[in-house]
Amino acid sequence: MNKPRVTVLMPAYNAEKYIKQSIDSILNQSFLDFLFLIIDDGSSDGTENIIRSYNDRRICFVKNETNIGIKETLNKGVMISDTEYIARMDADDIALPKRLEWQLEYMDSNKDIGVSGGHFEFFGHETSIVKMPMKDNEIKAKLFFFSGFCHPTVIMRTEVLKKNNFLYGNLVNFNDNFGHKILELEDFALWHKLKHVTQFGNVDKVLIKYRKEGQNISAKNIKIVHDRKKV
Repeated sequence: MNKPRVTVLMPAYNAEKYIKQSIDSILNQSFLDFLFLIIDDGSSDGTENIIRSYNDRRICFVKNETNIGIKETLNKGVMISDTEYIARMDADDIALPKRLEWQLEYMDSNKDIGVSGGHFEFFGHETSIVKMPMKDNEIKAKLFFFSGFCHPTVIMRTEVLKKNNFLYGNLVNFNDNFGHKILELEDFALWHKLKHVTQFGNVDKVLIKYRKEGQNISAKNIKIVHDRKKV
């Protein structure tokens, strides 16, 4: 069997409430040539049992014996992955059926782009569609204040990460001559490193339904976002 083109990387921690919907949304993609790497970060609920209930050869299950946090779990997944692309997915979101198909078409047609994502639709406590900037310079300019990507929609060229030894969540130095540094959310720091070595882009389509509750980190770290804007 040939090696899959894409690793879908999903960290999960105490995600029993929503993870089945998230897993099903990936397994039911129109694009089939992927490895689904699910890393249980030491959950104490029924997350592991739900993952193990699936009998699908595309699923690769990894269990952290202790909870090491999302940053280290993502980095573990990046180091394990050896496919052409790594696509992110959260354990409480829902991918639209053609998400991977649309993203592979976009990346294959834009060889200079190393990272791309797309729009998303909030659901849960709030319902709305959020559109992301489309062009490289717009996405990088937005990094002054917010991420130009919705992290769980992102797909990355694995080679760009590996050849530059880039991982999630290192300290970012903004070089503003005042000594300001800020420990960013794990994805934001990675985008700041990648912006120097590759082009960015976003697909002009809604790729996921993004739950406005549950595990998503942004909802838990609003203060960090405001601190970043001040810097």
